[in-house]
Amino acid sequence: MYSQRIETGSFSRGRHLTELSAGIARRVFGLTETCPDVASQEKPRIYFSNHTSHLDFLLLWSVLPVELRRNTVAAAAADYWCSNVFRRWVAGHLFHAIMIERHDISRDNNPITLVIEELDRGHSVIIFPEGGRSEGPEIAELKSGLYHIARRRPDIELVPAFIHNANRALPKGQSLPIPLICSVSFGTPMRLMPGESKGDFVARARQELERCRAA
Repeated sequence: MYSQRIETGSFSRGRHLTELSAGIARRVFGLTETCPDVASQEKPRIYFSNHTSHLDFLLLWSVLPVELRRNTVAAAAADYWCSNVFRRWVAGHLFHAIMIERHDISRDNNPITLVIEELDRGHSVIIFPEGGRSEGPEIAELKSGLYHIARRRPDIELVPAFIHNANRALPKGQSLPIPLICSVSFGTPMRLMPGESKGDFVARARQELERCRAA
């Protein structure tokens, strides 16, 4: 298995199903979002968020305005989303996900390159820089991938977002969601500052997520 983009033909294929999925998610989980103006501009960007549930991408994606939602993909763990035919179909045909290999990363399967390729195609990308799901709302230390994306595309906005309550709506280890109220808080877009070190940038990104968490 390797990092890859699941090819599904036209990017608009399955649009009706994806919009139906977003509508169902908004109703079932009573989705609300804060700072909607942050998500109002139509240009490629990175949305980076906390990660506690397999619902996270659906929840964040569903609160975006429809014109942005149709042009936004997620970086998803290949070992989970390619583990059976149904998951692969959902990831590829509904959400056009980038399948990311989390183990044995090399120059040939570098997930950063795949994310950059999507940005260069004009697509926004949702990523979860903690690298895996947390048990609760506490934000773990962030991996350095966000920094490397920012370094290679310094003009791209990085929008922090915190997803509230997804860990209770679909806890780790469970397969069926519970219809609980969830929300998404967006923060102020950020970029890599001139001369900013990897450690300082990653720490600042985590601080922005903490601000979203407190919103």
